Amino acid sequence: MIEDMFKVQYPLYLKALDSVLSTNHKFLLSDSLSMYDFYIAGHFVNVVLNPKHALAEHWQKSWDNDVSDRIKQYVGDFKAEMQEYLDTREQCLF
Repeated sequence: MIEDMFKVQYPLYLKALDSVLSTNHKFLLSDSLSMYDFYIAGHFVNVVLNPKHALAEHWQKSWDNDVSDRIKQYVGDFKAEMQEYLDTREQCLF
């Protein structure tokens, strides 16, 4: 099941996300964050890039090999916008 997720399902999700990300805006709808960015980019920050996640090794491999430069820029823009919060929030235990 995990292998299918990372080899089949997740790449389809990444391809779909990449196709809707604007090259004219930092975020999904504009240059300002929307609730959709908290959901989508938040997933990358809280799960994919979380070294304490149970599947961290799989997520990191996928981030390095499967995630497009545009998605990485999108997540980087989100992290930059949310930096103060991310620096001061409680650390995830898992």
